[in-house]
Amino acid sequence: MNIKVLYYAYLVVMLSITLVGCGFEKESSATEAQASEDANLSNTETRVEDAPSRTAGEASIASAAKPEEPSIDKSASANAAEPKEVLPKRRPLTINVTNLESATAPVVMGIYGTKNKFPDSKDQLKEYRFKPKNGKLSAKIDDLTYGEFAMAIYQDVNSDGKIDKNMIGIPEEPFGFSNNYKPTIKAPSFKDCKFDYNEQTNTVDISLIKR
Repeated sequence: MNIKVLYYAYLVVMLSITLVGCGFEKESSATEAQASEDANLSNTETRVEDAPSRTAGEASIASAAKPEEPSIDKSASANAAEPKEVLPKRRPLTINVTNLESATAPVVMGIYGTKNKFPDSKDQLKEYRFKPKNGKLSAKIDDLTYGEFAMAIYQDVNSDGKIDKNMIGIPEEPFGFSNNYKPTIKAPSFKDCKFDYNEQTNTVDISLIKR
């Protein structure tokens, strides 16, 4: 009787050991499978994170390999395309002076604009000196713009750089004004001597007055 009890007890012990072993193997296999799955997931995440870096690197290489397009200066192109306005050539102002006292002494010409105090020699727009040729004088002035002007001129017979006057201020050297205005008692005004200088009207004739 005791032998049978011992035998059955032995079988129960062996069966328990076998069952415990099988459970351990299953748990070990499950653990290994879980570990393998976690490793695969980690590798996948690493590859996903590396993917943008590789893509950025490839984009950088592609950008470096692509030739740069030449820049175009649009403003320069626009200016080149615009036709330049061709201005008509301005005709010079021609002054013909007659009744000279000297065949060689220079003639001084004072040009006055509308804003100058005519015939004040200290408030001229421009002043020119021309020498006669063969006893005649025809001068050309080409640095004036078209407009309204007046002229006061004299022949500097003694070449002292000024017009000589007597005690009461009357010129002693030949003088004249545009429009051939001849003053009587007082000096002429701008209105008395003004003339238009333009494309059609560009010649002034002045005959000197001698005292």
